[in-house]
Amino acid sequence: MPPLLAVNIVRIFHDTDAVGQTIVGGLAVFSLIAWTIMFGKFFELRKLRALNQAYERALRQERSLLDGPETLRQHRHIPVGDQRLHRELTRRRFQQGDGRTTDGACRAQDGDRSR
Repeated sequence: MPPLLAVNIVRIFHDTDAVGQTIVGGLAVFSLIAWTIMFGKFFELRKLRALNQAYERALRQERSLLDGPETLRQHRHIPVGDQRLHRELTRRRFQQGDGRTTDGACRAQDGDRSR
């Protein structure tokens, strides 16, 4: 019988001392952790690829690149730390006909500090 076929991994593990068993056990645990992370990344990348392809399909259906998908044209409220910038953006939005607030409401929001 060839020597490679006569090797029994379980018997070798039992024949080693505690240090060797600890090292092999640690390698097995960290190997499982690494494979879990790799599979998780694989599924994340597959999901991202599907989202990217869906976005590209939506982008191809637009008339021009500057139009962008409908979800990008909708304004979302994003908190802004700088009150002056927030006031200016609110004024511009009101001037464009959005009508969400008035100039007086902008002053009330930031404590009327601009006067």
